[in-house]
Amino acid sequence: MLDDAARRAPDRAFLIERDARRRWRQIGFATAAKRSRRVAAALLALGASETRPVMILSGNGIDHALVTLGAARAAIPVAPVAAVVGLDARDGFARLRAIADVVRPAVVFARDGVAYAGAVRAAAPAAAFVSVGAPPPGMRSFDYARLLAHEPLSDGDVAVDGDTVAKLMFGSDPRTESAAVIVTHGMIGAMLQGLAQSWPFLDRHPPVIVDAQPWSGAFGGNVVLGIALRHTGTLHVEDGEAAGQRLARTARLRAEIAPTLAFDVPSGWARWVEHLRADDGLRRRWLTRLDRACWSGSTMAPSTCDALRAIGVPLAAIWGSTETAGAACVTGGVDPKFDAIGAPLAGVELTLLPDGDAYEMRVRGPQVTTGYYWRPDLTATAFDDNGRLRTGDVVRPVDARAPDRGLEYVARLDRRFKLSGGTWVRAAELQAAFLAECSDAADVLVTGQGGDDVSLLVYPTTDAALLDRDVLRAQIADAMRRVGAGGAASASPRRALIVDAPPARHPRLAAYVARLHASEPDAEVILL
Repeated sequence: MLDDAARRAPDRAFLIERDARRRWRQIGFATAAKRSRRVAAALLALGASETRPVMILSGNGIDHALVTLGAARAAIPVAPVAAVVGLDARDGFARLRAIADVVRPAVVFARDGVAYAGAVRAAAPAAAFVSVGAPPPGMRSFDYARLLAHEPLSDGDVAVDGDTVAKLMFGSDPRTESAAVIVTHGMIGAMLQGLAQSWPFLDRHPPVIVDAQPWSGAFGGNVVLGIALRHTGTLHVEDGEAAGQRLARTARLRAEIAPTLAFDVPSGWARWVEHLRADDGLRRRWLTRLDRACWSGSTMAPSTCDALRAIGVPLAAIWGSTETAGAACVTGGVDPKFDAIGAPLAGVELTLLPDGDAYEMRVRGPQVTTGYYWRPDLTATAFDDNGRLRTGDVVRPVDARAPDRGLEYVARLDRRFKLSGGTWVRAAELQAAFLAECSDAADVLVTGQGGDDVSLLVYPTTDAALLDRDVLRAQIADAMRRVGAGGAASASPRRALIVDAPPARHPRLAAYVARLHASEPDAEVILL
């Protein structure tokens, strides 16, 4: 795809970013193709191979992309790791060390040599450390500029086909967070071809994208970057890892450049729609040539979906996972429901197995992984006897009489769900933890799918129901604080509401959930 893009649009800007001094920096397709050959040969010379991958610790950027493309050309897998993991020094970089034990990298790349030096020392001390910025004194590293000056790899030096491993990716699923998903060149190619057939407008004009979805994830690293490459588009890159600074930077960049295609998680769209509603000029500019605004990672809050639709934003939903290269279903129209996941891409086979009034979904196709790197145990349990990936998602048709309208998301088989930012919540574990801390609760239902916070519907014991209401509310609040003492949003309930019957079977369950998650909750809702 890179060489094809270099032939068709050699001088078109492929990636554009701002440097630390806010100066524009860009690279065209022909230059990217040439430099990828030099990077490929340099990585091989440093000892990287199909069994000794390259681990990338930096956020999004041109240098990150060239290391990825160079490794792909040399049949070397890359393992892009969320940048925050490389900066998390707790327990001696325990999370990163667990990942490095799986990857066993020959080369580690990081743009900022100083920021990631400690991580490299702890997790991969024997690997060749390549950085753009020099590391601290006393630490050996290779200057990234030397990779770009290396003698280029020639055609035919290395064979690459659809079965060649392109990436080892670590998803957000808590069950497999330290297991590397095998992602091949064929998987990414099949996924992008399916999107091209579902969205013909991608071939009508080169896409223009402004995006900050992290390339350590399949949504940003395979879908967003892949669309720009496959359709010779221009991607204005924001570092997808520095969340605290990214929101303001991305808002400024979005305000300057009118995209044809936009991506974000639901929580990001909730923030962006407020910018659009508050600024008529911004809204008009941003919508000038927009083909689709896509969400993935979780269901959209109905209020966000309605607000975007009300100002004319053409919406689309993408469903996928790391195991499906980032996308397996997509909505084809421009008016999807907040919980839509769409219809399968070309080549994707979905099997729906009855589960109550809905269906467990399993998937098979050319973009589905063959398994987990060096983990035959996880691979065996991930697939059924017919070779279908167990997604764990429960869905139902949007309209049973019109299958082409696709599917809507219902729940998870294991009762996990995602917040609007894509973070998993282990509902069963949180329920057990709260009941252990709150002797006044006979039952509790954990809610928050697609929202910003975890919330609770609490059914008190018979004795607790006799307590003064303010006393009971205070004791429930104290239990919530103890449960959330660890600080993680996914395990820290922020709202609660006392109900008068077991919540899972409550006749007014929907009404209680709506009260609990209202933007302006009533006085009965316990807030932390």
